[in-house]
Amino acid sequence: MKTPIKKFRKYIDDNNLQVTRQRIDIAGVFLESRRHLSVDELYELLRNRGISAGRATVFRTLKLLNKSGVADEVDQGDKVTRYEVKTEDTHHDHLVCTVCDSYIEVYSSQIEEMQEKLCAEHGFKPSSHRLDIFGICLKCSKKKGNKKCI
Repeated sequence: MKTPIKKFRKYIDDNNLQVTRQRIDIAGVFLESRRHLSVDELYELLRNRGISAGRATVFRTLKLLNKSGVADEVDQGDKVTRYEVKTEDTHHDHLVCTVCDSYIEVYSSQIEEMQEKLCAEHGFKPSSHRLDIFGICLKCSKKKGNKKCI
């Protein structure tokens, strides 16, 4: 199995693009972070590490990471596109806090089984799926004194 960085480099080579130091640095920081990152968040991480790259370069590199199959776009409901490292082994879904923008990755075989059952019942052949549940995390609930769940 190829490492994500090798997969990214192969995509760049296969599409006759240049393997630049900036692209590799951006990809490396992104892959190390293991977080959902926006262009601006990744740009700040790079700056904090002394890596020079413009926002446009960060944006284009994240798009390439997505096209290469190394990253997935994530919408946390705040109209900011974020990217996460694509996991090959297991699918996961998200619980997203609308107060602090944190997220919890949820791995559930029951959700996967239900998806397969629903698709089979309707003769539907899925290519992918996503489940994002928006609400208030436990930490924010405690701060607000709101312990209700939808």
